[in-house]
Amino acid sequence: MKLVLLFTVTFMIFFLFLIPIMFPFGVNSKMSNDAIGAGTAAWYVMCFIFALVWGDVVNKRGCWFFDK
Repeated sequence: MKLVLLFTVTFMIFFLFLIPIMFPFGVNSKMSNDAIGAGTAAWYVMCFIFALVWGDVVNKRGCWFFDK
């Protein structure tokens, strides 16, 4: 069960990186190209930091959901 949960969260982080590709920012809106680029860049920076934090948690403590 621990490995399944670890794999699932890692898989979900991977799909967070694909959201701007599947649902681009600024579709059907009047946002400027600069605002769309800034939103996309901020999204990828957030996902990258989240992936680093998740990797650090897994490296230090294993799967923290089942710690006793």
